[in-house]
This record gives sequence, C-alpha cells and structure tokens, in this order.
Amino acid sequence: MTNTLDPTDERVDAAVGGYIEALLFANAIDSEGESVSGAHLDYAPVALSDFTADAQTEIVADVLDFVSANLRDCESYVMRRQDHVGGRLKAWRELGSDFLLSSSGHGAGFFERGQAAVWTRLQDAARVYGGRMAIVDEETAAGDIAVMSS
Repeated sequence: MTNTLDPTDERVDAAVGGYIEALLFANAIDSEGESVSGAHLDYAPVALSDFTADAQTEIVADVLDFVSANLRDCESYVMRRQDHVGGRLKAWRELGSDFLLSSSGHGAGFFERGQAAVWTRLQDAARVYGGRMAIVDEETAAGDIAVMSS
C-alpha cells in the first residue's frame, strides 16, 4: 500500500464523500444563517460536484491533508471499522464523516469510537482544522453549494 495520496485516491474520494454527507447533515445553514441541517436535499445523494469550485477545493484539500498527515492512524481506523460498516471503502467514508464531526466540535466523531489511543489522536488532529458550514437554500442548484468556516 502506497503512502502517496492525491485527490484521485479511492481512500480520499471515499472520505470526501463521508465528509460532505456529514456536512449537509450536521452543518448546513441557509443564506440567512438559519440551520437547515439534514433538510435541504431530503437525504438525496450529493456529490462533490454539487459544491462551488472554491468549496470543492477547500473540502478536498482539508480531507487530503488530514488523511495524509494521519495516514497510519487513518488506516488503523479503517482496519478497526471495516467489518462493522460493510467494507474498506465504507470505513473510509465513515472516517470522512467523523473528520467533519470532530473538526466541527460536534458531540460525535472519532472520540465516540472507543478508548483506544488512535481515536484520541484522530480527534485531536481533526480539531486543528476547525469546522465548516454548507450554505444551501431550497433554490440552491447543483454546483452552487458554498462552504464557510464556522
């Protein structure tokens, strides 16, 4: 397994998918600043391409940086979680979700996985990134979802 990662790596791609899913579920606001978390797309699948170009760049950069900087712990996470979630790539997707939740300071994330030192290291590493909010409205079209730091 190579330690060189780029945005096209399937592990990064799966983690980005989990990150954006958690972002829309837990950290979405409308243009007035009101929470619309979990409501906007009625849980329809959302792709990275549904975000603005700037948002795509920010999301991928954060996920790629986090996974690259913590690759050994991320791989340990996947090994520990893959049987629970139905496979290796699903575990990478869950890792992306936990990264968003942990970096945003939610009451869920890596620390909820158990007492192993790996969970604490990942939780601490995620907090450095700070949170992001998705800005969506009922009229938001594909390609128009923006993000901002929270």
